[in-house]
Amino acid sequence: MFSFLLSKKGGEAYKEVQKDYDNLVKIIEAFNGKLHIPINRADLLKFPIGVWVEVNEFVKVRRRKHRFKTYLNFDTIMEKGGEFGSHFHEDLIESCEIEYGKMQDLEDNKIYIKGDVMEYNKGYKHTPIALEKTRLHVLFKP
Repeated sequence: MFSFLLSKKGGEAYKEVQKDYDNLVKIIEAFNGKLHIPINRADLLKFPIGVWVEVNEFVKVRRRKHRFKTYLNFDTIMEKGGEFGSHFHEDLIESCEIEYGKMQDLEDNKIYIKGDVMEYNKGYKHTPIALEKTRLHVLFKP
């Protein structure tokens, strides 16, 4: 196994995996408000399909297969007090349907409950926080 990693082809594969991992870490840091950079379509495509990824100890996301043509599709589970740091998307509109729970956006202080849809236009900075355990269905639209 390790001989493959030492080969030229294996070394290149390792570099690509490391690069993808480093990019995903950067995106997660942006979601947590540690980096103030846009999170765009190309960034979201780096999340693996069908795998829960821990954004922080209170938030996890899972990318799903594309729905509605080119829309990116995610499930999100947030524990009470879980939040995404202040972030924005330059090239996408984000729509979040509350499947259960209660959310607040700290930018405008609006409260959202089961059945509500939070929608953020391209470039709109938002800071969502779960006021109780919450599950979201999230679509990113061009």
